[in-house]
Amino acid sequence: MTRRAVIALTVLLGAAAAAGCTSQPEPLVESDPDFCTQLIAGVADYTDFATAVIDGTEVTAPVRDVAASYVAALRASAPDDAEITTALATFTTPYEVDRGAQGQEDDAPEPIDADTLTAATSTLLTACATQ
Repeated sequence: MTRRAVIALTVLLGAAAAAGCTSQPEPLVESDPDFCTQLIAGVADYTDFATAVIDGTEVTAPVRDVAASYVAALRASAPDDAEITTALATFTTPYEVDRGAQGQEDDAPEPIDADTLTAATSTLLTACATQ
């Protein structure tokens, strides 16, 4: 998924939630507001990083550092919800794959494709938009 598509999805979900047009009458999860704030604040930059990892494009150390901080913050504030936990694990797979490529992770997961990243991103954003 391109950065523009992620941004468009974020805007659409935010607009739908603000208008009360959610597909779910109740929240999917009672998320920690910090989790949603952090998720939304960094999703575009993280998606650029993840797309680079998926595509095999060079990732610079500063971009990698931003991704590491973002993933750590999300993991620290993630709600205890199975759907969110699963989506977050998938969402952060490119980070773990990159760590493996850098020799920092001995048991890095298998890479995912852009569609899988998009689905995980959508799940996380939807959970936050339906609060």
